[in-house]
Amino acid sequence: MQKLLKKLTSHLFYVIMYLWFKRYNSFKLTDRRDNVKLTDKQKLKTYGECLKEFKYPVIQNIVKKIIINTPTIYFGASTSSTGKHHPKVVNGLTGLVRHSVATMLTAKELLDNDIIMKVFQMSKLSELDKEIILAASLLHDNAKYGVEEKEGDEKYYTLGEHPRLFKELVKKAGLHKELKGEDLKILYKINNLVETHMGQWTKVRHQKDLAKPSSYAQAFVHMCD
Repeated sequence: MQKLLKKLTSHLFYVIMYLWFKRYNSFKLTDRRDNVKLTDKQKLKTYGECLKEFKYPVIQNIVKKIIINTPTIYFGASTSSTGKHHPKVVNGLTGLVRHSVATMLTAKELLDNDIIMKVFQMSKLSELDKEIILAASLLHDNAKYGVEEKEGDEKYYTLGEHPRLFKELVKKAGLHKELKGEDLKILYKINNLVETHMGQWTKVRHQKDLAKPSSYAQAFVHMCD
């Protein structure tokens, strides 16, 4: 049974990746060197049409500013610096962006599935809450290679503590000072989903363990990842 479920999950992933490339086919596999910084416009363009999924202005603002403040290495990097623990389709050049978009599209498909929503006790989610989940799904790995730009030939590795480094991207983008009231609460909700996306894999070498999901929404984002 477990082998069958694993096989079905694998097929679902490839179907979603195919649908993404078919619908958002503006992503080009270009040779991006580590020491060449992308402009804000280039970073946003990397995602093609998928940013249009966000309808609420506050979430559009959060997503765009996090993307703009994400280091250039993220946009050309593999999902994993070692090539382990992820499907081959999202390893190699631009793999991390492809993985993040696939995570968001997986979330989008499942949020529209009544049965899945009942299982996760999320049937009464508002459209705003759904967009918060989509935003967290898209941005969950933006700090995976750190928060600051790499200089020259500086080596880089994926960081185990990246879920909690999302806060540093928020600070870098100035969102913690810019947003007030209900808008700030939305940012906190996105951060809370990002911080726990690693699920049960919470161990970080020489550091405090990551937080585990404690809500259905947090478990949902982890599952999509």
